[in-house]
Amino acid sequence: MSEPYLFRIERRKLPHHVGEKARNLQRLFRFGFPIPESYAVSWRLENIVAAAGNDFPPEFVNALEAILEPGVQYAVRSSANAEDAEAQSFAGQFLTMLDVEGIDAVLQAILSVWDSAHLELPAAYRSKKGMEAGDLEMGVIIQRMIPAVVSGVAFSRNPITGLDEVVLEAVEGSGVYLVQEGVTPDRWIWKWGKVLQKPSEPLLPDSLIDDIARTVRAIGEQCDYPVDLEWVYDGQDVTWVQMRQITTLDSIDIYANHIPKEFIPGIIKPLVWTVNIPLVNEAWIWLLTELLGANELDPYCLARQFYGRAYFNMGLLGSVFRQLGIPENTLERLMGYEAEGEDAPGFKPSLKVLRYLPRMLAFAIDKLRFESKLENFLQHIQLAYAELSAEDIECASPEKVLDVVERLYELNQRTAYFNIVTPLLMQVYHRLAKRKLNSLEIDYEDIHWLEGWEEREQYDPAPGLRRLGVAYAALNEEDRKALAAGHADLTSASRAFQAELDVFMARFGHLSDSGNDFSRPLWEEMPELILEMIEGFASEPASTVIEEKESTAGVELEGFIIKRAIEFSRYREQVSYLYTRGFGDFRRAYRRLGELFVRHGWLEEREDIYFLEQGEIASIVREGDHVDEMRELVEDRKAAHAAYASVTPPPIVYGDQVPPIVEDTAVMMEGIPTSRGVYRGRVCVVRGVADFSKVEEGCVLVIPYSDVSWTPLFARAGAVVAESGGILSHSSIVAREYGIPAIVAVTNACVIEDGIEVTVDGFSGRIIQHDADEREKGV
Repeated sequence: MSEPYLFRIERRKLPHHVGEKARNLQRLFRFGFPIPESYAVSWRLENIVAAAGNDFPPEFVNALEAILEPGVQYAVRSSANAEDAEAQSFAGQFLTMLDVEGIDAVLQAILSVWDSAHLELPAAYRSKKGMEAGDLEMGVIIQRMIPAVVSGVAFSRNPITGLDEVVLEAVEGSGVYLVQEGVTPDRWIWKWGKVLQKPSEPLLPDSLIDDIARTVRAIGEQCDYPVDLEWVYDGQDVTWVQMRQITTLDSIDIYANHIPKEFIPGIIKPLVWTVNIPLVNEAWIWLLTELLGANELDPYCLARQFYGRAYFNMGLLGSVFRQLGIPENTLERLMGYEAEGEDAPGFKPSLKVLRYLPRMLAFAIDKLRFESKLENFLQHIQLAYAELSAEDIECASPEKVLDVVERLYELNQRTAYFNIVTPLLMQVYHRLAKRKLNSLEIDYEDIHWLEGWEEREQYDPAPGLRRLGVAYAALNEEDRKALAAGHADLTSASRAFQAELDVFMARFGHLSDSGNDFSRPLWEEMPELILEMIEGFASEPASTVIEEKESTAGVELEGFIIKRAIEFSRYREQVSYLYTRGFGDFRRAYRRLGELFVRHGWLEEREDIYFLEQGEIASIVREGDHVDEMRELVEDRKAAHAAYASVTPPPIVYGDQVPPIVEDTAVMMEGIPTSRGVYRGRVCVVRGVADFSKVEEGCVLVIPYSDVSWTPLFARAGAVVAESGGILSHSSIVAREYGIPAIVAVTNACVIEDGIEVTVDGFSGRIIQHDADEREKGV
């Protein structure tokens, strides 16, 4: 041989022409994780052997014979140039031969692996990935077999959801059972040091599962990307036999409503959504731009709706976290996952944050001086709101009202920025103040931070309600009835109360159940309910008074921090007041537009305006577009929102597809999701070769299990459901490579009748039969 074609993976630097699978094995070895004795065969040898009529060069045969031990069995695996690469994995596309013994058998196995690169299955996959036939080069790995008591596969991140949890599957004996023969493996999910899911009668003890999971996570951290590993347990030790990068996680967005439901709960009408989302998200992007510099964040991508509810795009937020060097898995804390395990992530940034230090320092200095900017903002914005509110829209044309709305949007967007930054700074100062109070042995929880603030009644309705409650209690029954009925003939006592109530409503009539949802009625629209609230309002307890202590300079500095906590508590009330006032003005303007639309015959009812989008309203007012479609569009959206009311939305949505609605009467089966996506179609049950011909394009393929001969069926299917298997079973691997949903280990899946319409949810593992009720009724 003019050049070497056989390389021991553990002993030297590997050339590129042995394939990524071999190089991944060497990475494991260099990281210090045990691998079997392994050798790599260069793909350059294939052409030489083919040119010689499948005869191997004597030098290669001699070199191979020198390393093979008599009586020892080996695994012969593929290691193509495109296999286990960053852009694609080619998982399950090529041949692996196990328990190969002797030089002749090993040579024949090498030929078989080479041949597998030219079969129909990898050719179809190669075409899907845009690769030419000549682009594929096939290296080979020869690996000493480990006597397997248990074999398994492990993922350092959940390959379906992308969550920070280790997924483990295992079978007794050889790992071939993970892929073939319809075996359903044991399954564990390990998260942050805690086992979340395990079999009822596990093959392995919890202590060993914990060791394997921690090693898998360590390997992923060493590689700095999520990994999929195969391992063997010989009764004493775990040996790692394969590793590949998980190549599909970057394509998935994860949406969570844990945080947004606190700000804007319930079902959100289209108008509120199309005003609120760009307004608030643009303000967040301004803040992030100050911190990170120019970016490509899109306000419409930061959040989206499912079933009418708001969800944040946690994947997009994760990209911001990565930029700042904050561990991405901390996002899961924000998604509502409890940090129960001993290894739960914190918010401590990594060294990557160093490159942002100059900008972050400038950001911190700016926010330390934020008070003067805030004072200037409050002075000017209150005047701007007052001027805009003074404009009479009750007699205005649609064009004039729309102009007011657009100017109000600009004011509210500026206010939204301060409504984000001010509470954030308040929290910082309060944390510092809490430390100081602890040193003074004062309980932070006892402090009423707004106590003694002379301007409080201008921004906080509580004192006014309390005073009105006292005045209302002093009225006699007749006065109360006259007030409730809205009589003009009032006594002096009831007139005095009404005057005080009018002042209060002029100040706080813009408030509603939700300051972010201007489709909700304002206080000024429901005076009878406000009277009930006044009647039941109780006095507040007296607060603890903070007394300044004069001592050292250090204490004076801490006193300064406490003062800042008090000041920003007040600023927060002022900004919050203006923010909700702006949204109240939105409602007044849109109610006027609703009245005008009804008068023009464009809408049936005034409140229907909230079922239009802002762009649609502007188009109608200025261009007269789509007027004839408005009523039908509104009715469709109202019907959809009514349907959403009965839906319990999932806290987390994986991917951009809307999760299917599960009716209470729906027939549902469950299994293990192994290829993500959501698909609705008609069932085609295939139990064997005799059923292959009935498979139609786009069907939901329901099978007992699958092997290589079943692969052509997957090219026609829209989703796959299997009675057996695991995440590394043939059906799972091929479904992932074809990008179709798959659910395995579904008990009695093949009893589903052909032609039944089902939805396959490859995120949750649910199969929903939509027409089960009709079938039972004989329809």
